[in-house]
Amino acid sequence: MFHDKTQEWKESPACENLKTILSSSAKNHEIDKIVAFALGTMSHQRFNVDGSLQTTAGWSSALQHALLVTVIEWLKERDQKEKVLCYSQDPAYTEVDKKILDEEGIEVIDDPRGWLEVDEQSVVLSIAPNVPVKEIITDISRPAVIIWCRVEFYDGLGQGYTDPDSPRVRAMMEGYELHEFGPDEEMFCNIVVYIRKSVAAPVPLDGRFP
Repeated sequence: MFHDKTQEWKESPACENLKTILSSSAKNHEIDKIVAFALGTMSHQRFNVDGSLQTTAGWSSALQHALLVTVIEWLKERDQKEKVLCYSQDPAYTEVDKKILDEEGIEVIDDPRGWLEVDEQSVVLSIAPNVPVKEIITDISRPAVIIWCRVEFYDGLGQGYTDPDSPRVRAMMEGYELHEFGPDEEMFCNIVVYIRKSVAAPVPLDGRFP
């Protein structure tokens, strides 16, 4: 299922648009790793009434990981590297997930290491997480590239959700250029690419970003 969804994603206009955006707008940014958060499990597991374990496929999660693989491939090609550091953090991962991701060169890591890996030379990927990824990233770094749900700049929207667009998040995004990589809303509805306007990494004040 993962390979099928990966192929479906690679054949989509959105995938081509994403690679074009990265190649044209992030070509001069120093990037040395990719960190993903809460992309979900591709193999939902539950026990049946008879005690047996049943595994079902999570196609949405598979598409998100396919996007992650595309970013890895883009960075490999850009920097002419055989291997790119890529980490993914989600407590929902099963052994099946870990095996698939290991084959793709993605290292599964545990909380809080993912947050500690994020810096100004990172690509961050997070799609509709059930944790406040945006707020946490705002505290710790200004990554070179961020791919996540569109940040809305009017009051009310996002409040009450697990990953809200707080005033601090909105302020951070003023330092980024927004790029649409649709139009395939069936795959990734309202997901956009943010690329930091400054090629040079910003310097935090007193250990924190303003």
